[in-house]
Amino acid sequence: MLQSNLNDKIDFSKLLDRLNGDNELLSNTIRISLLYFPTHLNNLKEAINKMLPKEIEISAHTIKGSLSLYSLEYLVDMALEIEIKGRKNQLEGITDIFEKFELEFSHFMDELNKYYLIIKAA
Repeated sequence: MLQSNLNDKIDFSKLLDRLNGDNELLSNTIRISLLYFPTHLNNLKEAINKMLPKEIEISAHTIKGSLSLYSLEYLVDMALEIEIKGRKNQLEGITDIFEKFELEFSHFMDELNKYYLIIKAA
């Protein structure tokens, strides 16, 4: 079972480095993430509720790829675990894993939103 990392924080300076120091790109990247992540998460939740393995795999893969930009390995690892369970059609326990992922993801989104409001106000 994966460990919880609620105390991990997004390293925005590292993210900015990945974006070649482009503050406008950083702002746009965060804005787009805030816009689309909830939809991706909802798609995953629906796929899990309906126990649709292929849709679980695809939705988790999409989230995993998008999260990798933020260097929060624990979230990426949790999304990967869900993705693999979907790929292998091994759905036992996936609801519990998703609930933990959803909680961690909500903390990530809160932090992302706070930072976005700060950079937009600057």
